[in-house]
Amino acid sequence: MCFVVKGAPMLRPVAISLGLCALLSGCIVVPVPVPDGMGMSPLDLSSPPNACPVNAETEGAGGAGLAALNAARASAGLPALSLAPRLTRVAQNHSCDQAVTMKMGHVGSDGADLRKRLDRGGVSGNAWAENVGMGQRSVDEMVTAWMTSAGHRANILNPRYRAAGLAVSRDVTGQPYWTLVLADRP
Repeated sequence: MCFVVKGAPMLRPVAISLGLCALLSGCIVVPVPVPDGMGMSPLDLSSPPNACPVNAETEGAGGAGLAALNAARASAGLPALSLAPRLTRVAQNHSCDQAVTMKMGHVGSDGADLRKRLDRGGVSGNAWAENVGMGQRSVDEMVTAWMTSAGHRANILNPRYRAAGLAVSRDVTGQPYWTLVLADRP
């Protein structure tokens, strides 16, 4: 904190004193006891940060997106993916986290990678992958973008994957953040 005071010399000591008080007042910690029976429980840190409910947009995207993904897989001679609620929840939590932080990526704001997020969601398996995207305004645009990207396409067309979860969340500006989670089992 820096103060520059021009004018009467007597104001400088007052300004410095006020500034010092303001600075130190933010450093005082006062413990406040909470009486038993107040209905307060300890903070649950096992939940993913910024968890948000599966929304209607995600529910719609799941069906339409899965149809587009399965059409691509069928043309490659692969079995259809099933829509898995737990994978959808993992995808939704990650999309929500990205939207809240306005950052797209495969690592959550708490440092959790896909494997850790799957563990939190109660998902087991031997093979999994994640596609993320940002900015595509519809599920069709998102699936098209993934299918034109070699790495994302390889994930979608991997014959080991049998289940999927697809989600979207929007940030405060309306920008969509997409997450597709693929796994060998739901």
